[in-house]
Amino acid sequence: MAEWVRVAEAIANLVHAGGEVKDIATLMQSGGDVPLTYAAAEVHELEVESEHLGWKIVVLQRGWVVVGDVTVEGGELVIRDASVIRYWGTTKGLGELVDGPTEKTKLDPAGTVRAHVLGVVLTLDVKAEKWAA
Repeated sequence: MAEWVRVAEAIANLVHAGGEVKDIATLMQSGGDVPLTYAAAEVHELEVESEHLGWKIVVLQRGWVVVGDVTVEGGELVIRDASVIRYWGTTKGLGELVDGPTEKTKLDPAGTVRAHVLGVVLTLDVKAEKWAA
């Protein structure tokens, strides 16, 4: 069975057991081998440390495109100093924005945005000094 399918099944098993999935890294390291009978108390012990990813453009489900300082906290992607990129203003696609916004780019300040990690379509590394205001 494909690795991602085993991990997805393990996540479903943990949620079914009454717990919250807070440590995807540990789950993946275990190969996704978490039985359906996994105790809820043990599930809550799976705590993940925050992982700072830096400045990124994040494409979310339903077409939302956000730029900001990204940290993974449990099952959430937390985007601080975020702006929704309402209009790319590019001639060569979204990738053109890794070097910063163009003169035509339209940004809507959004503060802190939180998205479930499974709602992330893709991320693009950006030059932080071009985006951080």
